[in-house]
Amino acid sequence: MPDLVRVAATLSATADAPGAMSRTGSTPVSGPSSLSLRRAGVWTMWYKGEKSEAWIAATARVPKRIAHVRVCDAFTRRPISPDRICSTMSTSESVCWTIPFLEPPSTYHAHDRKYALIILNQPFSRALLSRLWTAGAWRCCADGGANRLHDALGSSSGQDARAMYIPNLIKGDLDSLRSDVREYYASQNVPVVQDNDQYSTDLMKCIHALEEHETATGSNTLELIILGGLSGRLDQTVHTLSLLHKLRKGKRRIYVASDDNVAWVLGEGEHSIEINHAVFGPTCGLLPVGIDATVLSTTGLRWNLADTHSSFDTVVSTSNHFVPEERTVWIKTTKPVWWTMEVRAEGLL
Repeated sequence: MPDLVRVAATLSATADAPGAMSRTGSTPVSGPSSLSLRRAGVWTMWYKGEKSEAWIAATARVPKRIAHVRVCDAFTRRPISPDRICSTMSTSESVCWTIPFLEPPSTYHAHDRKYALIILNQPFSRALLSRLWTAGAWRCCADGGANRLHDALGSSSGQDARAMYIPNLIKGDLDSLRSDVREYYASQNVPVVQDNDQYSTDLMKCIHALEEHETATGSNTLELIILGGLSGRLDQTVHTLSLLHKLRKGKRRIYVASDDNVAWVLGEGEHSIEINHAVFGPTCGLLPVGIDATVLSTTGLRWNLADTHSSFDTVVSTSNHFVPEERTVWIKTTKPVWWTMEVRAEGLL
């Protein structure tokens, strides 16, 4: 793998140079000094590795701000593990985000990212479940979430797909778990753990179980997908927003997914988010939940923000739109905010 950091540093230095010139056109050319102007203030450089048959496109926002990196096969020009490359380029100045767990199975590389999946007691489609289940390395149902999993896999044709979706654990106070569902999963050797702690929710209990699993197995910290949590009862939705806000500084990245949205907390600082327009859009939003106010700047949106004060008393960026030509959204925030993207129904088919 070529030195991506060196490439980006060369790009930034060149873009910052007085009188820097750009190379137009989309055909990649060799050499770290070859630049292409993507849009005002943003530079793209194509670089061919000395020991790798791969082209690297590094994009920087002047000055010295990495916004996007893509590695393509030198011959087919098809992307190579973009989420892994994006992670490589994440810095203290810019946090890079990709959402491969909602990508079609044919393009998802399970070895690149490992996720835990917690299923809450809210409705979801089988198409969404299939995407998230494929990405999961550890799967847990929070109490009545087991009812949802059990019932979502029925078929009018008589096919029983439940045996293909056996969770690693069912945990909670179990006040919602039906007896027939409990009996079925117990017959499949799924641990059903009752925890009557009234100072933690079923979701919190499942996150604690994930931490215990990682400690016991010595595995790396898994990224977490929560299926459900943004619909239904308002108090439960607010709990989801509050809990993830509190957990934002931990090592674990946590996402909340439903058939309508995927959302997560962006910490203070700069963020670059990869957008697959076949799966996400057209709408998105930046929500100042859990804070008094923040100052937001963005690029890649139809209605961009420029040092805009955002709070419940002033501006809230809801129903914003992606720009189809832009594959990356850049966001700068002075306080933690919720980022939400609409999920296209056809993108899950």
